[in-house]
Amino acid sequence: MNSQHRGGNSRLLAKHLDSLDRPAAFMDAKGHLVYVNAALCEMANADATQLVGKQVCWEIPADDIPFHSLLTALAPPAAAREGRIAVRSCNLPISSGYQADSQLFLPVTNAAGDV
Repeated sequence: MNSQHRGGNSRLLAKHLDSLDRPAAFMDAKGHLVYVNAALCEMANADATQLVGKQVCWEIPADDIPFHSLLTALAPPAAAREGRIAVRSCNLPISSGYQADSQLFLPVTNAAGDV
C-alpha cells in the first residue's frame, strides 16, 4: 500500500467506488446515507445529491416518499446494526430492471469499536 492510500485520500476512494459495477452505499450510525456510488445512482435513476442525506427506512414508508423502495432496501438488518457482517437475500428487485440475489452489509467501526 502506498502513502496515497494510507493517507486516506477520499477522492481516490470515491473514484474507486464509482468505478464498481455494483451499487454501493455508505451510511452513518443513524442510517443517513453519506455516500452512494455511480452504479447505485444509475440503478435508482437519481443523482447522488438526491440520495445523500436521506435516511433509510426500517419500516415501510409511504408511497409518496421519494425513493421509498430504495431507502427500505438499504436499511441494514439487525446483525449489521450490532456490528456483524450480514447478508440478506433479495426476493424482489429493488428497482425496475435491476436484478440482485443478495445484499452484503459490512459494519464499519471507529477506533473505540463502536459501529
